[in-house]
Amino acid sequence: MQTQHMRFASVALFMGASMSITAFPVLARILTERNLHKTKVGAVAITCAAVDDVTAWCMLAFVVAIARAKGLDSAIHTALLALGYVLAMFFIIRPLLRRLEAVYERQARLSQTVVAIIFILVILSACATEWIGIHALFGAFLMGCIMPKGTRFIRHLSEKLEDYTVVFLLPIFFAYTGLANANWAVE
Repeated sequence: MQTQHMRFASVALFMGASMSITAFPVLARILTERNLHKTKVGAVAITCAAVDDVTAWCMLAFVVAIARAKGLDSAIHTALLALGYVLAMFFIIRPLLRRLEAVYERQARLSQTVVAIIFILVILSACATEWIGIHALFGAFLMGCIMPKGTRFIRHLSEKLEDYTVVFLLPIFFAYTGLANANWAVE
C-alpha cells in the first residue's frame, strides 16, 4: 500500500478555506420558509452569506492551485494564469453573455443555439481552469458567477437546465467523486 505525502501547509490552507464555505442554499431555504427573505435582516444575511461563499470559493481555488504546484515558481505561474483567466472571463466572456441575453430578448425565446453556446462556454471555462492547475469545478463556478443575474434569460435558462442537472449530472458528479476518493483511499 502506497501512501501519499502532502505538505502540512497545503493541507492546513485547504482545510481553512473549505471550512469557511457556508451552506448558502440551506440559509436561503430557511429564510424563505420563515418568510424572512423579504426583510432587511434577511437581505443582509443572504448578501453576507453570498459574499462569504464567493470569497471562500476564490480562496479555495487559490489554495488548490498552490497545493498542486510543484514549487514557488509553479505556484506563481499558476496564480498569474488564474488572474489572466479571471480577467478574460469578466472582460471578454461577460459581455458575450450580455449579447446572448440580447439575442434571447430579441427572439423572445431560448433557442437551441444559445443553450449550446452556454454549454460550450461552461465546458471551455472548466477546461481552462483544469489546464491552469485549478480544478475544473471552479471554471464552471466562475462561469455561473458572471452570468447576468435576475433576468428572464437566466430564469428561463435555469428552468431549462435544472431537471437535466439534478437528475443526470448531479448523480454522476457524486458517483465520480466517490469513486475517485475510494481509489485514493486504496492506494
